[in-house]
Amino acid sequence: FLPEGGSAPAAHTVAVPVAFALITAMHIVLGEQAPKVLALRQPERIALLTNPPTQAFRYAFWPAIWLLNALANITLRPFGLRPTEGIVHSVHTADEINLLVSQSAEAGVLESEEAKLLASVFQFGDRRVNEVVVPRTEVVWLERGTLIRDFYGTFAETPHSRFPVFENSQDNVVGIVGIKDVLRGLAEGQLTEDSPIDLAMRPAMFTPETKLVGTLFFEMQRAGHQMAVVVDEYGGTAGIVTLEMLLEELVGYVSDELRRHEDEFVTVDERTFQIDAGMTIHDANEQLGLQLPEGEYETVAGFVLSRLGHIPREGEQFTYNGLGISVTRVDLPPSIILLPPADFAFPLAFNDHTAAALPLQARDLSLAPRSARAR
Repeated sequence: FLPEGGSAPAAHTVAVPVAFALITAMHIVLGEQAPKVLALRQPERIALLTNPPTQAFRYAFWPAIWLLNALANITLRPFGLRPTEGIVHSVHTADEINLLVSQSAEAGVLESEEAKLLASVFQFGDRRVNEVVVPRTEVVWLERGTLIRDFYGTFAETPHSRFPVFENSQDNVVGIVGIKDVLRGLAEGQLTEDSPIDLAMRPAMFTPETKLVGTLFFEMQRAGHQMAVVVDEYGGTAGIVTLEMLLEELVGYVSDELRRHEDEFVTVDERTFQIDAGMTIHDANEQLGLQLPEGEYETVAGFVLSRLGHIPREGEQFTYNGLGISVTRVDLPPSIILLPPADFAFPLAFNDHTAAALPLQARDLSLAPRSARAR
């Protein structure tokens, strides 16, 4: 690039940066970018081709590799760092795996339901029992000493699989009665209609409301319990939780022949819908597309109480971020009317405004009232 007769120092000054730039460009393009792109396009073929020479280099230079690793470990030991042993495999955090799942779903590699299930697995381990518990006010209780003939009426009115039994107070739970145990006892002649329900009772399992859902799930699975009584920090009964409810945190709402599907989630008109006040804030935000704030409460009813600052009256209304909220019922089960703003994007299809259509959608999306989920 220099004219003839140029000095050697000048030639050297120009040649060094030019050569460095060319070598760097070739290293990046031929040594990194091109091999990476090729390996990403055909990973299996490239892995099979490069594995033999890689293994050959590994064994050929094993003494040098071992020596360098040993020197590095000796150097790190004074700093309190543990030496590496063998090959260190890269690991991914839960957030990274969630990102991989969402990207795979967007690319069509994973089906939508598969991606939701995988995402639920990570949320499952982070949620606590107090987020999924059926409150004691919504639980159907049996008092110790209740006759089986009287139990018939309770079961006919609220057909659940299991009922907690208390003595004197709901804070003193003494056991669990399952409908199958009652029927078996009657069929085998061990029970009569005049027998107390206690004779069909099984020991109850107790759990603190702060326990992780995943931990409780495996404890109940190992112990063979289908229902657990949730205890608060003061030793009182907070409610109940069932193995089926915990499973629903993974796979969504599960229906069976004993559940009654009441019209607790219905449309009033094309811009208004009614929900069960016991729906959790998490479900309302995630499944209805709302943006209600989280706080020291767990349910929509708790949010309403927090905003009003008093026990609401039927017909009382207020607005939050353009969302109209009206209390339509305060006795059990309480219900609330929601009127989204005009630009609200409904996540569900509200074109069919019949009350009979939406309970099916509600069941599919786990929006059934918590009282209907108590087993």
